[in-house]
Amino acid sequence: MSVNVTAIDSINCLNRWFIANKLSLNIDKTCYMVFPNDDTNNNTRLTAEAQEIKKVSSCRHLGVIVDDELKWIKQIMSRKSRRPGRRMEFGHKQ
Repeated sequence: MSVNVTAIDSINCLNRWFIANKLSLNIDKTCYMVFPNDDTNNNTRLTAEAQEIKKVSSCRHLGVIVDDELKWIKQIMSRKSRRPGRRMEFGHKQ
């Protein structure tokens, strides 16, 4: 089974679960990301409730910026811009 078919089946399964539990998926806040793999021509379009889900190259999840190349550059730049003039040290208060 291809990744595309698996992704579409998963979205459909989630959508059925939402409906069964009287919930709804907010398409405006929903996005997906394709991580590096062997399939470079990944033109999959995911839909839920006949609306297309937005494909993104990075997103913020629980305060951490994740990008499709699994690099930390966007997260580091975001942290630097929020605290100018301060060094970034994890585990120590300044």
